[in-house]
Amino acid sequence: MELAVFAILALVAVVSALLVVLRRNPVHSAFFLVVCFFAVAGLYIMLHAEFLAAVQVMVYAGGIMVLFLFVIMLVDLESREEEGREPPRIGRHLGRGPRLAAAVVAMIFLAVLAPFMLGAPSPDPAPGELERALQGGEGGGALGN
Repeated sequence: MELAVFAILALVAVVSALLVVLRRNPVHSAFFLVVCFFAVAGLYIMLHAEFLAAVQVMVYAGGIMVLFLFVIMLVDLESREEEGREPPRIGRHLGRGPRLAAAVVAMIFLAVLAPFMLGAPSPDPAPGELERALQGGEGGGALGN
């Protein structure tokens, strides 16, 4: 059950983050960003970090998004479209080179993280090893002094 909730929240967070970037309307992007913030807050709750979830909702979904929406409304992109002037598109002059480079970097990043995401064993300390290190046992080093 817990894995299913995590998978749903993670999927909602990733899809809404992609929609933030891919939507042409900035107001729609801002609303998808709010959805992403709430999904991340749900992930914090699953990690038993309720304070971080509350801060995520209050600070980001509340305060920062209101600021974003005020800026979007002040810029008033729709009136520019009505006047016949097209708003400047970011990256219009770049071509395919940077997009290809970003795709290659994303694939390398995914290849590096794939073993961890698929459940490769993590280098957890043996039971009791951390306590011995903190108490100055064998190999205590700087922690044992």
